[in-house]
Amino acid sequence: MVAKVLHDSMTLGRALQDARRRLGLSQAVVAERSGVRQATVSEIEQGRTRVAFETVLRVMSALELELLCQPRSAQPESPWE
Repeated sequence: MVAKVLHDSMTLGRALQDARRRLGLSQAVVAERSGVRQATVSEIEQGRTRVAFETVLRVMSALELELLCQPRSAQPESPWE
């Protein structure tokens, strides 16, 4: 999987959805593994909710993802723009 630059909740949601599909997991399985409701996973994927940062980290962990913080490049690009 290629690293993705995330600028907002929509691009985060798409990245999480892509990772979930790549792993062949349903939202229900991700919800069970992360200890959240399936509806919460759906809302995160659609970028329609404000959730606790801890919840996002738990979903990321269920998807075998990690967060990397680094200085912003001169011209950040989103893979979905």
